[in-house]
Amino acid sequence: MVEYKYLGKKGEVEKQTERLNEIAIHWGKSMVKWTGSKVEVVGVENIPKENVLFVSNHQGNFDIPLLIGYIPKQKGFIAKIELKKLPIVNSWMDAIGCVWLERGNPKKSLKAILKGR
Repeated sequence: MVEYKYLGKKGEVEKQTERLNEIAIHWGKSMVKWTGSKVEVVGVENIPKENVLFVSNHQGNFDIPLLIGYIPKQKGFIAKIELKKLPIVNSWMDAIGCVWLERGNPKKSLKAILKGR
């Protein structure tokens, strides 16, 4: 994050975004590797160049590391506001432009979803 912030202060937004994406990919792949799992990705060439919405079902703990580490596109997330309480997670999610969702407030939830769109 230090290098990311330094690039931002220099006004090098494109390099800053690139570096953040590199760090995120490394993190995602490392998380999966530490579990001893092996990943085979099929069909990456079919992902459109324009913006895409990936929806995961969160049936396990691998959704986020897999999406971040193995899908070669810059990503952002809609996440529950409770994650803002996690120091490292919240600063990283703010950096990638995460949209925070207040699940207990339908009006604010709708606004967050529209913002994420």
